[in-house]
Amino acid sequence: MNAMSLDEGGPEMEPCVRVTTNTGLAHIELTDSVRRNAITPEFLRCLSRALDCTNCANIVVITSTVNRAFSVGADLDVVRGMDAREGFDFVLQANRVFDQLECLAIPTIAVVNGVALGGGWELALACDLVIASETAVFALPEVKRGLVPLFGGVRRLSQRVGAAVVRDLVLTGRTVTARRALELGLITSAVPGARLEAATRELVDRLLASPSQARLAAKSLLRDMLRSPTSDAERYASALFSGASE
Repeated sequence: MNAMSLDEGGPEMEPCVRVTTNTGLAHIELTDSVRRNAITPEFLRCLSRALDCTNCANIVVITSTVNRAFSVGADLDVVRGMDAREGFDFVLQANRVFDQLECLAIPTIAVVNGVALGGGWELALACDLVIASETAVFALPEVKRGLVPLFGGVRRLSQRVGAAVVRDLVLTGRTVTARRALELGLITSAVPGARLEAATRELVDRLLASPSQARLAAKSLLRDMLRSPTSDAERYASALFSGASE
């Protein structure tokens, strides 16, 4: 078993991402308890490096070690301190890292135990499968904060559910429970919190039961069918951060 903690802060800071590889399973843990796994440029760089460590794995599982939080989304304190150029670059960086996750050649699973808000939900949506505890909640609350979701979540939502649901979630910023998310087809399964780890293991075992070549071919097929260029995000980000891309 190989483990690596990734962080770009000083020695006094805890790592924000940890990756462990063991018998074909790459386990990426989001570990920033102070910011509740808020997404920052540093967080994205660490996540990208963690994804680079999964090239020998058969499955990637992303979990959080933070109590009642998968990720609270973009760190608004950091975002408010960005100028137009920095904001534009941050949006593109998030899209590239989430695309990196989505485009992995192997199946990926997000395990959500707590809140997945804004960019945190968009991170989960970049995974092939999402398993959640029954107490998990999901939302794209950007519109309530004078923002819009630009990390690829709108496109990925539209690949899972109909336009009416996407419009409701994006325009109202409403919170969705795990049970409701399951009913809508937004997640793969919702289980009691006490069973989350066991249910994740069962899902991993189910995936590994398929021949590896067929599993890889199926992932490749899905990736090619569902792929959409990052340039879409660049166009909207350019409009939001007017003049930043010039």
